[in-house]
Amino acid sequence: MINVFMIDDHFAIIQGLEFSFSDCPEGIRMTGSSLNLQEALTRIPSLDVQVILLDLFLEKEKNPVDNVRKLKAAFPAIPIIIYSAENSVFWKLKMYEEGVSGFLYKGSDLNTVFCTIQLVMEGNIMISPELLKMVSAGSDETSFVYLTTNELRVGQYIADGLTLKEIAGKEGKSVSAIEKCSRQIRKKTATKTLPESIKKLITYNQLSVN
Repeated sequence: MINVFMIDDHFAIIQGLEFSFSDCPEGIRMTGSSLNLQEALTRIPSLDVQVILLDLFLEKEKNPVDNVRKLKAAFPAIPIIIYSAENSVFWKLKMYEEGVSGFLYKGSDLNTVFCTIQLVMEGNIMISPELLKMVSAGSDETSFVYLTTNELRVGQYIADGLTLKEIAGKEGKSVSAIEKCSRQIRKKTATKTLPESIKKLITYNQLSVN
């Protein structure tokens, strides 16, 4: 039996997945759940938890990176699987860098959910096909643009509406460094303008629209 603890600020989603686990032939059950991170940090120590399912964006704790780091600091031996409606490569890569063991889209079929949990319990890192292309340094696919982590991050800031000056402030870099990065993004996406580049990356699901 694999015991799963779920953290999601939508109770209906927790209920739905818990019901699905009750009929799971693979022996997966929800041993507990919480609507926020703080409650989870309090509850998990008293339970036999083997896998944590974590929503990427929580209502009270809005920073996904901070949330993963707090969970890993508190429970380093428990693998974390992100379970989210967000499906962009940007966040998959970011979470992969933070050491999560898997990333599940909430639109995934139940068999994918069950298999991912099982494979993570066996010690596998469940990387999506497009992220696998990225970490293996490139792809010949026309529907994928290989960008560095820095370029993806800058691209996401631009998609979020930040100016190059604002991005420079966030990154602790000069505006000229961010301009150079933006030129690289245009070059790699084979576009003439930055808005065209961002539109293309969003279309390819490498950036998210908030």
